[in-house]
Amino acid sequence: MIHPILAAAAVDDTLKAYTASGDGLSVLVYLKVIFLLIVIIAFIIFALWAARKFAPQRIPASRTGIIKILGYSYLGPKKALYLIEAAGKVILIGVTDNNINKVADFAEGEETENMKRHLEQSPPPAGFSQIFASMFQKRNPQ
Repeated sequence: MIHPILAAAAVDDTLKAYTASGDGLSVLVYLKVIFLLIVIIAFIIFALWAARKFAPQRIPASRTGIIKILGYSYLGPKKALYLIEAAGKVILIGVTDNNINKVADFAEGEETENMKRHLEQSPPPAGFSQIFASMFQKRNPQ
């Protein structure tokens, strides 16, 4: 891919050559603008593609199936705690970028039922669009 500054310099040199001869100045200005727009749009598309490809993947909270993710909490970059239910047992696991450890195992009983009930009643975490919209809502003066 051609670097935008080098492309602009090449087009600029061509423009100077045509300006000296006095032919087609306005056409070259339009061509330069169109070429630079194409280069910028290509760079933006490449940046979006790279951001999607190399962005960390989110694990959706699964509430159906054999293994259920009941809840999770991020502790830092590439570090999280997951509360899962597998084979009827509730387990707390710690997950890092290269390790998974069992932190706690909760016995079936009233405690686990209370946790499950609380998790089912809690609303899902706010997404980006909800947080962004709340930033622009008018606040009541007190």
